[in-house]
Amino acid sequence: WIKKAKFEEKKVKDLQAARQVFQAAIEDLGDEYSSEELFIAFARFEVRLQEYDRARVIYKYALDHIPKARAQELYKSFINFEKQFGDKDEIEQVILNERRFAYETQLAADPLNYDIWFDYLALEESNFISNPSSSLICKIQDVYERAISNVPPIQEKQYWTRYIYLWTNYAIFEELYAKNPSKVAEIYTVLLQTIPHSKFSFSKIWIAFANFYIRMEDLPAARKVYGRAIGMYPKPAILDQYIMLELQLENIDRVRTLCSRYLQIFPESVHAYTSFIEVEKVFEEDERVRAIFEHAIRQTKLDKPEVIWKKYIEYERENGTIESVRNLYDRFFEKTKHVNVWISLAEFERSKEGEKDQNLDDARNVYRRGLEWMKTDDARREERMVLVESWLEMEEEEGGSVEVRGEVEKERGRRVMKKREVKGDDGEFLGWEEYWEYVFKEDEEGGRKGMNLKILQRATQWKKEEEEKKNKK
Repeated sequence: WIKKAKFEEKKVKDLQAARQVFQAAIEDLGDEYSSEELFIAFARFEVRLQEYDRARVIYKYALDHIPKARAQELYKSFINFEKQFGDKDEIEQVILNERRFAYETQLAADPLNYDIWFDYLALEESNFISNPSSSLICKIQDVYERAISNVPPIQEKQYWTRYIYLWTNYAIFEELYAKNPSKVAEIYTVLLQTIPHSKFSFSKIWIAFANFYIRMEDLPAARKVYGRAIGMYPKPAILDQYIMLELQLENIDRVRTLCSRYLQIFPESVHAYTSFIEVEKVFEEDERVRAIFEHAIRQTKLDKPEVIWKKYIEYERENGTIESVRNLYDRFFEKTKHVNVWISLAEFERSKEGEKDQNLDDARNVYRRGLEWMKTDDARREERMVLVESWLEMEEEEGGSVEVRGEVEKERGRRVMKKREVKGDDGEFLGWEEYWEYVFKEDEEGGRKGMNLKILQRATQWKKEEEEKKNKK
């Protein structure tokens, strides 16, 4: 066909006949047997006749009817044509089509590469923002539908994270640009049906769906979404958002019901207790606040018990009495005697209302109590040193007397390097390792006594061995 058209053009000089040959070839071969070579030859024939519009129509027709996998040379030829004879808009459209073609080629090879889908959609959305039209909306919707149809084959959350963002971006596009709320609701509904909630879920999807209904001023629908989420996939983030919503609406009873439900689902969560406490603080219900604190500290299993104790102490310092705070610290010491608790109590005694000298004496007594207790536990040498340094820092800031500073200095230890045996799991000796340890005054005094005792024990052992040797003889 191409040779016949060239014969009519070059030899017979019948341009109309050459054009008819190309047209007959396209009709006779059809889409199944037509090739890019035929269309390129036809378009170049029209270019030689300076029929640029005809050539452009031929290229576009070919690109619409020949599969992309068989049209790479055709596409390159079309780009070169537009760069030579097209205007600015047409050139931009060619570049856009070139990028589309590249993305389509990559996706044909790997449809589960969600990063390519994101880039492709960003291209289409950028084009829509520059040239908004209903046809481009349909184009973007088509790309989104194709993208979300590629469900991850493995039901593990790490493989679904990027995929989920395709859905959320789709919903955002429909809400902001397509202005189609019913489609947004449909997207979230289908997404929640797609996620395997028995294995994992995404709090952000439930929250985004509920927030969409709030923007649509459909509060019952938003509550229904949160209710389904708590029933199917209860997570702190979902409960926090639901509580915040009802709190903003000042629905006190609903808020308390949700907080109680929070504690039922997560009885070990300190965050659940503190959320409930903050709610009651808003309504200035001091008795309820203390009741929740008391209930929390009675729990035997909490993920961060020190947090609830710290908040309770802070609350009592702001709203209670000095005795109530001291009593709370005493109860806390029944749970733990960590150095930070001793320092916290000392700081409270130092900064409480009252006479400064008396406050300092009370703080010093706390330090003394803490040090006396730590002397009974050899594993707390570093904590003991921290407590001594904290006491010294207080005396320097407050200008303590020489006598008091001398008392504290005596409590300081020296950091020395020691050696200890290293043994394997089977108890076999592996060698020696060096380590640092704090040595205090009583250790050194005890060490001298201990050395004398060891000499006496060795002498006794030697004498015993000598007597045994004599008896054998």
